[in-house]
Order: sequence, then C-alpha cells, then structure tokens
Amino acid sequence: MTDKKKQDKNHYLGLGVGFGLIAGSAIGILVTSLIGGIGSGMLFAVPIGSSIGMLIGIVVGTLLDSKNQNN
Repeated sequence: MTDKKKQDKNHYLGLGVGFGLIAGSAIGILVTSLIGGIGSGMLFAVPIGSSIGMLIGIVVGTLLDSKNQNN
C-alpha cells in the first residue's frame, strides 16, 4: 500500500518552473514596453526574463522539495 501522506518529490519544482516562466515573461514584456523595444524590433527582454524566471523557479522549487526528501 502507498502512504497517502507522502508527497511527490518534484511537486514544487514543477510549480516553480511554471510560475517562474509566467512571471519572467510578464516582467520581460513590461521591460520591453518601457524601453520602447517593440517599435525598434528589440525584443530581447522577453526571452531573457523568461529564462531568468525559470532559473529562479528551479532554485526555489528545489529548495522547497528538499524538505520532502529529508522526511
């Protein structure tokens, strides 16, 4: 039988990557619109913001999941 109290090991990692991607994309869109990059064709802030958001999400998700592995 399986223990219902035991959580999936990578539960927070997936959430961290997903929310990091969304938040990073939103910040990248805001930065691009503030610097006027759409008119000049400079859309570099969106992929950079998305990648940095995903990296932060991976770090936060891994730290939160490390508590599940210790139990």
